[in-house]
Amino acid sequence: MTEIMPPATKFTPLQHELLKIYSMNLSDDELREIKKLLSDYFWERLQNKVTLASEQMGYTQDDFDNWLNDPNQ
Repeated sequence: MTEIMPPATKFTPLQHELLKIYSMNLSDDELREIKKLLSDYFWERLQNKVTLASEQMGYTQDDFDNWLNDPNQ
């Protein structure tokens, strides 16, 4: 029986770098630290994008509070 192989995956530069890191023999604590660094990095990027979009749209903290407290949501 012939096994069908999936098409080769093209990795992004980030994926290549992560593969290099994760191929190292790191402890569980080190892996947790790396995951935390990545999480913090992407969280900060998201916050910056939300702040920029809010400024461009003219949203205020009151707008967000009203949306969060809207009983129809």
